[in-house]
Amino acid sequence: MALIFIKPGANNPKTIELLEKTLKEAKIFTVTSSGSLTGPIIEKNMLIDNHYGAIASKAMKLLPK
Repeated sequence: MALIFIKPGANNPKTIELLEKTLKEAKIFTVTSSGSLTGPIIEKNMLIDNHYGAIASKAMKLLPK
């Protein structure tokens, strides 16, 4: 299972069509839901902070090999 983000500047029908085509060709495509989030919702729920915080937390536990 994956969550795919399309950045606002690239969020258009051509990008979505290319994404769907690429995933179907790789045989890893099933859309279970789709939607969009506004900036205020992202900020209110601290989605960016939580995302990068999880990455930083993992990075602090691993040795750079």
